[in-house]
Amino acid sequence: MRRIIIALLSAAAISLPALAQNNAVYTDLQVMGRGEIRDGGLPNADDPSNDRSAFITSRSRIVLGYIRPEFEVKTSLQHSGVWGQGGASSFNIHEAWIKLNAPFGLFTQIGRQALSYDDERIIGPNDWNMVGNSHDVIRAGFEGYGHKFHVVGAFNQTPENINGGGSYYAGGSSPYKTMQLAWYHFDIPVVPVGLSLIFVNIGMQAGSGSGRSPRRMAARVWRLRKICPGETLRRGLLLPSDG
Repeated sequence: MRRIIIALLSAAAISLPALAQNNAVYTDLQVMGRGEIRDGGLPNADDPSNDRSAFITSRSRIVLGYIRPEFEVKTSLQHSGVWGQGGASSFNIHEAWIKLNAPFGLFTQIGRQALSYDDERIIGPNDWNMVGNSHDVIRAGFEGYGHKFHVVGAFNQTPENINGGGSYYAGGSSPYKTMQLAWYHFDIPVVPVGLSLIFVNIGMQAGSGSGRSPRRMAARVWRLRKICPGETLRRGLLLPSDG
């Protein structure tokens, strides 16, 4: 009986290092501060003669993540603001996503995430800004054999609008209403050179947020214009004509 117990304990001791190699929990702490003295760098539109300022900004991030071959999760909590600032300081979730890995280099990543492509000239985390950039998106792609192909999609909405049936977005964590991105990268094996192609489309919100989505509002306006010729379309809203 003792031999069996010792054998089981030995087997457990051998399997634990193998399990640890396939699973990893990681944490990270980032504290960043920057002092600025401005004198005309950002002019004051209301009072051009008074455009001087001096302040210190800071950012703190706490990151917790878990990795295994099948999936990965990451959460990043962030606080940013000016030293001495009161309730206007920012505390938010910078990243919170889950990534599912499939065979043959396929993956799907869902949630709020920082996007970084190539030299970050078009899209990147913008870490010089104390708040940084992150996006609520779905990202899927393939990576393998020197090829990388990603597609990204976003659809933003301010409230749920379950009663009005709309999807108005007045701006929040991202300035756009919709976003579509496609990115392809190829590493040439003979020489250390890579080729990248990127396509980005941004959709901005129109209208004033009456509780209806832009598509449903456009369809409603078209029907009323057919039935009521005395009404005109002004700036996306259906109004009675002056005549």
